[in-house]
Amino acid sequence: MHITIKINSYLLNYTANQAEIGRDVLPDTTVQDIITDFKFPEGLKLLMLVNGIHQTPDYVFKNNDTLALFPPIGGGVNWVDNHESIRG
Repeated sequence: MHITIKINSYLLNYTANQAEIGRDVLPDTTVQDIITDFKFPEGLKLLMLVNGIHQTPDYVFKNNDTLALFPPIGGGVNWVDNHESIRG
């Protein structure tokens, strides 16, 4: 079974600057399996999209899926917490 992995931003540092990687995987391979293979830092939060749809690490790939991985996007303040403090 074949999948495509698209890597974005500073995550390229963990893939030798390869932005798109084709990989043959076993039928029960999950998103977490791929993340583990790349050896990203422990605890790193990632946005995971498969075929453009947000997925969890336990998603099991289908043939010809495309996984896109993004690091956290935006600021570090929780909008609800910030909004509550503004309303005061």
